[in-house]
Order: sequence, then C-alpha cells, then structure tokens
Amino acid sequence: MKIVSFNMAGSDKSRHAPSWFTVDHKQAVMKYMLRPMKAHIVVIQECVEMFTLEEYEKIQNLNTHCGALAVFVHKSVGSVSNVLRSRGLIRCTIELPLRMDIIALHLEAGSRCAGHRRRAIDKICKELPSSFVIIGDFNMRDKEAAEVEMALRATEAGPLVTFDTLNNDFHSNSPLFRCSFDRAFIKGLGVQSFTRVFDEKVLQDFYLSDHFGIQLVLDEGAKVLFH
Repeated sequence: MKIVSFNMAGSDKSRHAPSWFTVDHKQAVMKYMLRPMKAHIVVIQECVEMFTLEEYEKIQNLNTHCGALAVFVHKSVGSVSNVLRSRGLIRCTIELPLRMDIIALHLEAGSRCAGHRRRAIDKICKELPSSFVIIGDFNMRDKEAAEVEMALRATEAGPLVTFDTLNNDFHSNSPLFRCSFDRAFIKGLGVQSFTRVFDEKVLQDFYLSDHFGIQLVLDEGAKVLFH
C-alpha cells in the first residue's frame, strides 16, 4: 500500500509564480504529479474544497486551524468504515488481509501550540488498534517527535525535511529554517520506503506549496493491487 500526504497551502501560490497561475492550474499540476505515484490513499492538508481525484472516495473535514483536511481512498482499496472526524483529524478503518486504521492529521501550527499538538496526540493514544498509520502535517518541532513516538508506541518513518525556507522561499516573509513538519508513525506494519514528493519546481521556477510532501510505502502485509 502506498500513502501520499501533502499540504497544498490552499489557494496560495509562490511569490515566484507568474500572475496567470491560478488555483485551477495548481490543482491540475497536483493531479498530473499524483497520477504516476499510483497512491492508494492521498491525504491533503489545506485542501481547497473543490479538489477531487477521479476513482477516489473523498472524506473531508473542515474543522481545522487552516483550510480543509481531506483523505482520498482509491477504489482498489475496498471498504472504508468507522470514519471519525475531530479537529484537525480524520480517522478511518480499512479492511485488507490486515485490518488497519488510517489517521490523517493537520495539527495546530506555531511553536506556541506545542501543548495543543500534544493534547491531540494524547487523545489519539486513548484508543489505538494493533495496526495503524498516523500521517500528515504534525507541525511539530523536531524535539517533540521523540516524545510523540513514545506516546504512540509506534515507529516513525523518516524523518524527512519537508519545510525548508532556505530552498523554498514560498512566502516573502518566512524566517529561514528547515524542519520535518510532515511525518508518519506506524505500528504493526512494515515499511518498504519513505520518500519526499512534490519537491520539484513547476516550470523550473517555483514550488506548488511551502511544504514538500511525503510518500509512505508499506510492505506486503498491506498489499493492494492498484487498478
């Protein structure tokens, strides 16, 4: 199974993008880039409400600190049940040869919101199955990750630098720093690979978002044929 997560930064565009580049162009480029990935599940933070993917079921949550959170499940995955929405979270159960929960996140942003992020994680920890993936934009500083990994009793894939204003000056006023905001934690499942996506410039000049995306490939225990 392949899971992709990306904070698309809503309808915002890079300060280097041409004036004619609109949110419609942005969505078209995203779909073009997603197609060869053949992801079974796509998680989008700050998702514009009109964004859809053909042959995917869309599960949306408008209750976040910024924009919408959406989970797209490909038709090849099969049944999706137990859908739960709370602030900055979508949770659902997928029935494969192995039953697993997918928990998509977009947690509060900013260094002052570390307490909010930890309380959200603690709430998740109260009821976790034996096999799960928690993936999304955690907005965590690196020092928070080890505590979260212990609280979840899970293994983190990565981390990868997904917010890098030294190389991606999307906004003109961003402070210069690099951080692993977008993360994945896994339990009861093996990981084949964990890579960065949406990290190529459009028209060789600008990035689609202030974030780069992540792609998680699980092992044979969560195998799904993409068709």
